Amino acid sequence: MWTALEKAQDTKEKVLTLLLTKEIYSMKLDLLSNVSTVEAAMKFIADYKEENKQIQIDSKLKQVLTTTNHIKNTDNITNEDPDIEIT
Repeated sequence: MWTALEKAQDTKEKVLTLLLTKEIYSMKLDLLSNVSTVEAAMKFIADYKEENKQIQIDSKLKQVLTTTNHIKNTDNITNEDPDIEIT
């Protein structure tokens, strides 16, 4: 930024460069002063991802159990005589 200011020939260009520099420092200060807010937002996102992952795991487990129960029920229907093994 300072190089652009030094190389600027026109007063308007220098003013625009200073305004941009001011804006950059203002944004940087906002980010640094709101560290606790940024950290809270990051924690919220991490917790949401972990909770969502657990929901997906529970859903997949439910699917596996449902499929397993379906297979057991189907096996009971096709195998009328428990002493005879169907291969």
